[in-house]
Amino acid sequence: TLDRSSAASDVYKRQEEDVADALTLEDQEYRAETYSAAADYSSRYYYNQLSYAKKTLYDSMYYECEEYLDTQDNAYAYNSTYARTAYIECTGMSKEDLWEVVWIFTLSNPQYFFVRGTAAMTGYQGSKQYVALPIYAEYQEGYVRASYTTKFNERINNWINEISAEPSDYLKIKKAHDITCSSIVYDNNNTNQEKHQSSATAVLTGTSVCAGYAQLFSLLCNAVGIPVSYTHLTLPTSDLV
Repeated sequence: TLDRSSAASDVYKRQEEDVADALTLEDQEYRAETYSAAADYSSRYYYNQLSYAKKTLYDSMYYECEEYLDTQDNAYAYNSTYARTAYIECTGMSKEDLWEVVWIFTLSNPQYFFVRGTAAMTGYQGSKQYVALPIYAEYQEGYVRASYTTKFNERINNWINEISAEPSDYLKIKKAHDITCSSIVYDNNNTNQEKHQSSATAVLTGTSVCAGYAQLFSLLCNAVGIPVSYTHLTLPTSDLV
């Protein structure tokens, strides 16, 4: 069971939004027939357990993020901290089911370094409900994001080549572990928590928190054919040792 108790989940929520850019349920049905999520760097462990409706929403999120990964399209403006993807219609989906898809998608796809994990913007227009994924503001402009994507891919591919050279799965996993540990310094500055909720800083700056370690390790293992799933837990401070 995914823990959805983090306050981050509801921070980016508005009751009314301009959703002129939204993907309708009909759009998603068409996409579901012509497109399904790949698993080059992602885990499909949780995805395979989803219902058809949840998979359809997940696939639409995947399609949106692939567009931002592969093109220089600008993301939609939102506020000074975040941009966003297009809104995706999710009418009829309960709040719990919606957040399940958001969490599973963002935790299972570390290749989308520009997406802030475990968070979303929700909007309503009349009886229809919509969701969008937050994109860090520094990646809103397409040409800037493309430059970061090139740097991100270069580093990831170099590490993947090192891991692939190992002769066994055990040694591949150990190499992925060692690369992750040696490439990241834990950032103890609590004011930086927001920016570390993806693989971006782990790969691009070498600083992160637990989320970045987990995102990078899972990305590296999945890239060489070793399935790894990211499980997120929120623990009270008194439980930390």
